[in-house]
Amino acid sequence: MPRNFIWIIDGGGRLGLKPNGISTSYIIAAQNSHGYEKHLADGHIWLISREKHDILTALLKVKRIERFIEGYYKDDFLIHINTLSSFRVSSNSQDSSAPEIELLKDFDIGIHEISFDLDESLSQQLIKNIQVKLTRPPIQNFSRFFSGKLRKSDLRLAKMAIETVTQNFNLDHIWASGIGEKLGPYGNFAEAFIKSYTGSISKECITNLKLLDPINLLKKPIEKITEAPSLELFKSQQVDIDFTPIDISTIYARQFVASVGGLDMQAALAKTELAEQLHQDMLRDICSFLDLQKIIPFETNSIDLMFEKDGLKFFEIKSTTNDNIFAQCAKGAFQLAYYNEVLKDEYESISFALIIHKIENLAMEASCISALKGLNITCLLYDPSNSWPSRLENFFNI
Repeated sequence: MPRNFIWIIDGGGRLGLKPNGISTSYIIAAQNSHGYEKHLADGHIWLISREKHDILTALLKVKRIERFIEGYYKDDFLIHINTLSSFRVSSNSQDSSAPEIELLKDFDIGIHEISFDLDESLSQQLIKNIQVKLTRPPIQNFSRFFSGKLRKSDLRLAKMAIETVTQNFNLDHIWASGIGEKLGPYGNFAEAFIKSYTGSISKECITNLKLLDPINLLKKPIEKITEAPSLELFKSQQVDIDFTPIDISTIYARQFVASVGGLDMQAALAKTELAEQLHQDMLRDICSFLDLQKIIPFETNSIDLMFEKDGLKFFEIKSTTNDNIFAQCAKGAFQLAYYNEVLKDEYESISFALIIHKIENLAMEASCISALKGLNITCLLYDPSNSWPSRLENFFNI
């Protein structure tokens, strides 16, 4: 049985919450984890803002937990959020619809495991606050949220649309449909989002919107849903291609703690602290350069870096040394080929490259670059001694 939690935060600080929608990651201070960090991916977390009253603020489903091992947040935890199954309930305690919770006075600030009965009570209180309307969502609301190409498959299109809604709207700003397909609140607005760009929507896509709406998942976990065969393919996918923007402020060396699928856990656990620091130094520097170019960097649990410029470009980054350059290039080549095999079914105009850290042996570098070229894989050398853009030649030209 899943272990579920509450996370009580000081309402005065607000955890740096953005006004609307769920974030892709949050930071838990080490002293507030109360030793539960390894178990947070087992169930879900109710985020509670403690102000004059305890306010139900969000429901979080965690994909991955990491511990910072350097930088400002050293020893704190970064939790990566499944934005398909998570949502923000309200903006602040001034909203009349913000559910006040009366059952948590015995819990202090931080993470706490809760009983099945308390979890069920919070679920029912949340469900009571869902609005149902006969009016359709205003389509003009969606234009400012769209970025990039819509996905090809009905399942991926439904997933992307719901995540667009969860990341930009609070539950108190949306409503379930009382007419037509009678979609849940997130499915209802996701349907409007899709129609605003495609002009139509398939029955298969509507079915997926019904099943994937996080409110419905709260009532009926995805593991028990069997009505849509395409969901089984979605669950079994070994490569995470659900891109989220990279927060440059959190790019520091981190130690793997726990996750739910989509991650090579053995590789994550085996990575040395030095290799992790070098990898994150490279990623932070590259993302900072992209930021200066007004380009948004993205990542997934699987893929190190992606951005859109004349198509979709994705990269695997390896912290190479004289001792491991051949092994790192071999691993990176397979990862890129496999990721491309999955991505080409969802996106058009894709290019990719392996980025390796420059080493002291020019002959070994040349051998790796030549071998990878024979496999039609571009290899870029990251040389920190050079200034940008020469630090990573041909970065935009792959």
